[in-house]
Amino acid sequence: MPKHISWCLDCGVPLLQKVCGICGSVGIDVRLTGLADPRPAFEGDIKHIDEGLRNSFDVGIHEVGLDGVPIIVNRIPYMDEAFEVVVGGAIIAHVFFDLYILKWKLKPFRWFCKILLDKGLLPSIKLNCKPKSKGVIEHLSNFSSLDRGYLALIDRDGCVIGLAEADDRHIYILKTWGREECEKPIIRRRSLDDILKANVREVEMARSRACKFTVKMKERFHSSYLTLAYSGGKDSLATLSIALEAGLDPILIFNDTGLELPETVDNVHRVADRFSLDILEASAGDSFWSYLDIYGPPARDYRWCCKLCKLIPMNRLYRRVGEALSFIGQRRFESRRRSRSGSVGRNKLLPNVIYCAPINDWTMLHVWLYLRRVKLDSYANPLYREGFDRIGCYLCPYCNVAEFREVERLHEELWHRWMKYIDAWASKHSYNQVYVERHLWRWVNIPSKIANSFSINRPTRIDIDDKIGYSRMRLCYGKAIKLSIPKWFDLSLMDTSCYIYGVDFKSKNGLAIASYDDSRIYVNMDRGEATIISRDNGWRILLKILIRPIFCTKCGLCIDVCPSKALSLSNKFLFERRVCTRCGLCMRVCPSITIGFRFLSKRIESACSL
Repeated sequence: MPKHISWCLDCGVPLLQKVCGICGSVGIDVRLTGLADPRPAFEGDIKHIDEGLRNSFDVGIHEVGLDGVPIIVNRIPYMDEAFEVVVGGAIIAHVFFDLYILKWKLKPFRWFCKILLDKGLLPSIKLNCKPKSKGVIEHLSNFSSLDRGYLALIDRDGCVIGLAEADDRHIYILKTWGREECEKPIIRRRSLDDILKANVREVEMARSRACKFTVKMKERFHSSYLTLAYSGGKDSLATLSIALEAGLDPILIFNDTGLELPETVDNVHRVADRFSLDILEASAGDSFWSYLDIYGPPARDYRWCCKLCKLIPMNRLYRRVGEALSFIGQRRFESRRRSRSGSVGRNKLLPNVIYCAPINDWTMLHVWLYLRRVKLDSYANPLYREGFDRIGCYLCPYCNVAEFREVERLHEELWHRWMKYIDAWASKHSYNQVYVERHLWRWVNIPSKIANSFSINRPTRIDIDDKIGYSRMRLCYGKAIKLSIPKWFDLSLMDTSCYIYGVDFKSKNGLAIASYDDSRIYVNMDRGEATIISRDNGWRILLKILIRPIFCTKCGLCIDVCPSKALSLSNKFLFERRVCTRCGLCMRVCPSITIGFRFLSKRIESACSL
């Protein structure tokens, strides 16, 4: 997978290919970080760069000559939002949102260090020997007059050979370079149209490949209902344009989770009107807020919201549609997980849908140049201009604090509703203001680097104990587990689960026993108690059977996915054994089981050493 772009030094523009489409020169390679998904910097990105400069060096972007020049940004790994800045064919800086001070900062690279040095904005230390690649400079008494912040390391000839950062006690080396002369990048004022002109051949080739792929998929699955998943984002807009160019007339599918920003909802309807296309909405309504009281805030390692607010509405919509061919705006450069996804496939939880991704091999730079080429960039979601890198649920735990602050700036009323809940939840569980301001609810198990940085002495969210059942565990001894069960515990639902798993079940007068190999569950409804006795790993199956009646929210996903229609719901679940094939799909998709079992099983393993 390529991790670079090229840059034409003669024309001063980034290249998707090696040769410039304007002058024919061969561009130089620019090695990028990570999966490398570069894109043009928009107004919001420029604002963040400017804020980073002002917070780090008390100087604005205009004063260092970066206004009006082509800037490419590429997202990089960090504790929060961060991206590298490419200007003139060189990575000149990293811009990041500092979680300690909750402000944007800028870390300069070699050429930018020289610019800041020349302007007297960056202190320096002259070294007589080559610095370590990373580490601490000793003999701090020689540098006692230095303030906190960045400083350049220079050699005897005045060449920048490194970057360091000073705190109250130490100077840390962050980056070192060789002693060769520091060359200034060639910076020219260019527009997005100039960049498109230099890359028009590559854009047209990518466009042609995507159109051919789309036509091929339509012919291959010609009998399927034709849909296009439109999210209100740039990728789905590009995919829609490709589909229309290929002669398709798709139905737009919009998955409204109830957590979309107004700009996104408006964009969906604006684009549908522009192309006179019908929309089918898979709406979750206000269900997120209903489930919130049951599950607590979603987290990166606790994603209950995806099944309940995305999968369930989509599943119900496609049940009405039937077998469908769906074109999606998925790209493999978006994430590590998506980099492993193919261009064609099926979702095991939506088995009647075949998905196709025509722009799977495109970077964001491809997408934006293509949209400019077909004059659709004005139809892109305006949130991108505000500095959003991607569009989705506004309180998604995969968002960064910097993104949350943009949401608050643009839609204070929406953000106030969420923070009112978070403040009450944090107060109930005795979390401090640092926890709330850094939005550490985004993890159940907070990464050690972040937990240590903010002295979090409870790196595991304790509300999961309350909501997922840990608090119901009264006693653990040997290989017996005792848990309390609520009054609403449904023995008939337990019976259903036992049948699906092939577990023997008997009940009478509020007493029940389930047997699986050498493991047993004993349920006493009068005492409100369940006991699991196990000599092997059979307790895992029995725990799933026990969890389902306790935490069932009647979301109906099990009914939706059942291929034999053995389940139905009125006031309670109804189950037809004669048609059940025991495929187990209903149990595998059940949010109560997948969420509850994941956390409760870990707690039991730790407490009981089973």
